[in-house]
Amino acid sequence: MWIYLHTRFLIIFRNCGDSFTQKRTKPTLILRAFILSLTLVLSASVLHAQKGSGDRSGTPYTWSTQASFTGLIPLETLAPIDLGTLLKQDSQTDLLKDKPYRLATKQRVEYNTNDSGRWIWLTEQNRPTGDRLWLLAIQSPGALNLALVFDEFVIPEGGRLFIYTEDRTEIIGALTHEDNNKFKSLTTRNLKGDKLVLEYYEPALSSGVLKLSIRTVAHGYRSLPSLANWSSGAEECQISTACDLASSLSTEENGIVRIMVDDATRSCTGVLLNNTGHQDTPYIVTSSSALMGDPSSFTFTFQNENYTCNGPASFNGYVVSGAELVEESTSAGLVLLKLLVTPRFEWSTYYCGWDRSPKVPVDYSCIHHPYGAPKRVALGRQALAYQNWKGQNAIAVDGWDDGITSPGSLGAPMFNKYGHVVGFFIGGFGSCAENSQDFFIPLSAAWKDFGEFLDPAELGSSSLQGQSPVSEPVDQRIVENNISFFPNPASSFINLKNTNEEPVLMVKFYNSHGELVSVQEPDKRQLNVADLPSGMYVIELILDSFTLQSKLFVIH
Repeated sequence: MWIYLHTRFLIIFRNCGDSFTQKRTKPTLILRAFILSLTLVLSASVLHAQKGSGDRSGTPYTWSTQASFTGLIPLETLAPIDLGTLLKQDSQTDLLKDKPYRLATKQRVEYNTNDSGRWIWLTEQNRPTGDRLWLLAIQSPGALNLALVFDEFVIPEGGRLFIYTEDRTEIIGALTHEDNNKFKSLTTRNLKGDKLVLEYYEPALSSGVLKLSIRTVAHGYRSLPSLANWSSGAEECQISTACDLASSLSTEENGIVRIMVDDATRSCTGVLLNNTGHQDTPYIVTSSSALMGDPSSFTFTFQNENYTCNGPASFNGYVVSGAELVEESTSAGLVLLKLLVTPRFEWSTYYCGWDRSPKVPVDYSCIHHPYGAPKRVALGRQALAYQNWKGQNAIAVDGWDDGITSPGSLGAPMFNKYGHVVGFFIGGFGSCAENSQDFFIPLSAAWKDFGEFLDPAELGSSSLQGQSPVSEPVDQRIVENNISFFPNPASSFINLKNTNEEPVLMVKFYNSHGELVSVQEPDKRQLNVADLPSGMYVIELILDSFTLQSKLFVIH
């Protein structure tokens, strides 16, 4: 049924279940919007989309047109959840910290672009353009945050999907054909609030078939700390990786990842490991207890961390959607996963080194995501020994000297004093109220299953150093190493140091929305940032043959 809207922009028809052949044009790639969850400073944040394999650009059509869409977005409202029963169950499963931390419950749905939502034909000056929109709103009353699990996700070239909160303060997208994967599925990160809007833009000149189908809405009934600017809160003895106590782990922490499993309802921790082939293969190791659901529906968040030691503001991180199971060591209770997409070079991730010897370390540490919070660290210097934990021969920590583990720490790595991963957290009794035992399964227990993947060069050595990604061209890395700026964070100015023969021609500053806010020519060595509001920026240094990017924090 056709309906004509009395504006010069839109023609609307109601979706009657028909399927349509979609056509696409290749999108223009511009600077990807960086993530910011700095609510105390900014009122809105742009959340980086899922895979990170391509740049993110543009804004939803409905945000930039003069036409009103009030009343035109169909709303699907979900049934209320049984909060009391969920919390009662959680009070028991959280005790031993041996299961992923549940913070959401699954709401099963069947929403797709054929039978749900509304398609809208677009016009310009009363003439059809051939472009159109698909719109759908989803509400799960009372949710603190929501995530979506697509069991079908295929976007042809040119198509752009945005997912945003009703108040437009948080947005994922644009999701494009670069987010497609071999499993044809995708899981989003959590967005605040109980209502989301989906907006898909389809250009007229395009090709391919669109497939979008949602099977699960994850209703968050516990606050995700990284969305709530959580600093210590529930566990006052937790130590942020931004604190001086964690400074010796400033490199290794870049390999820690928060994993959302079981259709985005539970959180645990994992680590990105190096291999002797030095191939940047994105292997993640975590506990077998994290295998709740298909790994292709898991999300992996890197660099979710606080800006300062005691401050609540945090960087939400970079998200990869999906992995595949490489190997499970049933005897050790560990799994080796491979991300569907390699983390981008500019994320500054780190492939952690490892030590497969069964010897217990003297000085040791654990970096983890308790309660799904930004990274925390626990430090120990007491003597370790092997003890039985649920039938496994595990390394027992009889209390930490600094920090503690918590629900959500499951799968977190234990590091020795050399920064090598020696084991993985599988459970324990410790808390801030009672600094009791925690248990780690050693990497050596899984080596017979993981060895061929972590030692593909068959070196046979007992340990391997970690390394930063090596996929960037060598000459660009040399140029980048010769350029620096300081201080960072900055309040009024930054000093630019360049020892390359090639000069920096221009410096651009982009805010957290990916918007260009300042352009400066470095005729002097100082660049002015005094007029920039507090927050995180991408600073782009433009040379004749290269364009380099880095993060800059401005604090007034």
